[in-house]
Amino acid sequence: GRGCVRRALAFLGRDISSADAAELASVQVDAREAARRWWAWVESRNALRRRIRRLLLDLERSQLRAVILVGHSFLFRELFRMAIVEGAAPPEVVEQLTQRKAGHCDVVRCEMNLGLGSITSVHIYSPAAGVVVDEGARQRRR
Repeated sequence: GRGCVRRALAFLGRDISSADAAELASVQVDAREAARRWWAWVESRNALRRRIRRLLLDLERSQLRAVILVGHSFLFRELFRMAIVEGAAPPEVVEQLTQRKAGHCDVVRCEMNLGLGSITSVHIYSPAAGVVVDEGARQRRR
């Protein structure tokens, strides 16, 4: 629920500017759907891909400039497999996003061309691995 949002903001606040932290804190987040178990089945890969395509279409129709998505690493891994374009991130980051299960509290910032359904830029912060890939796709250890 809402505690998840507070923890994420506190965690991110250590590594971003105070202006960015204030901007993030002002975003209204409806975390009600994350407060209970909402799934009851194992989803096939084809069904997952259909759900991702619907999600991308909904995002395109919303005309929002920025969106925060929270979900299971399997959904995001399949999204990256479907949409990441060459050069969006260093090869080792692409491999991490498309081949491995994401860690708890991993944060990935993406720039997307929703009209094409493609991810054009990726910036990742993985607290478990202590890895930050920042602007210019430079990796550094914390």
